[in-house]
Amino acid sequence: MVYYKQQFPPKQSGVWRMSSRRQSVTASLSRQARRLSAALAPGLTKIDPVNILQKVEGVEIKLSDKTQLQRVVNQYILRNDVNFEPVEFNILDPGGYPIMQASLYPEGFVVTESKRKICEVSVVGDDDSPTCIAKIKHPVTSMSVYELRDMGGTICVTSNTDEVHGTTIVSSAEGWMRLLFACGCAFSRDKWSLVTKDVTRAIIIPVSSCFRENYVKIEWSTSSENELRLIAVSYGLALMVRDAFPSLMHVLKEFRNRRG
Repeated sequence: MVYYKQQFPPKQSGVWRMSSRRQSVTASLSRQARRLSAALAPGLTKIDPVNILQKVEGVEIKLSDKTQLQRVVNQYILRNDVNFEPVEFNILDPGGYPIMQASLYPEGFVVTESKRKICEVSVVGDDDSPTCIAKIKHPVTSMSVYELRDMGGTICVTSNTDEVHGTTIVSSAEGWMRLLFACGCAFSRDKWSLVTKDVTRAIIIPVSSCFRENYVKIEWSTSSENELRLIAVSYGLALMVRDAFPSLMHVLKEFRNRRG
């Protein structure tokens, strides 16, 4: 039996050196990217405090212009169109003065104070998160900062940090709320309490009447942290779409289904 020595091509040292340099540059860029992410992550995964919310005892969320709502519904019924111009909602202080604005797009709410974008709030869950009824997102990165999940009647608030650990939103169908609902003075039998560590921090109340559109009233304790006030406002916005004006919710769901 004859054995042949396998011949290898000569080493191409220049190519190897070039490949080595590429790997070195790639590794260096990866390290720099990780350092940059570590430095920026805290600012890009948290929502800046909304100072105006600390100056008021609560807010009311109201539809700004009924014709905007009617336009969305009409174009869906007549043209099967789920794209629409924003529907504006005013966030008012107890004296009725607008302090913030929430613009509803097919993708969800954009919440602003004057010209400053505070956050985004999506109110339609996806197939991967069927229990999620709202996501509060960073205004720049659109990363989810808080999520509100319906766990059988109790809304659990989750976060990418431990800021709101153990925070829930629970419903209570009190006798007077049932009476108001029966009389057409509320669009829901329930009022909602935002609770953390067994202490009620805010109350979210649905309101309606024969003379004005449905709206949501929110009151909070003076000791409530800023993020809890923003969560209460965001849940109020979700109620405005889901319960106060369910036709909007239908259009939003259809938009999500068509977009896939």
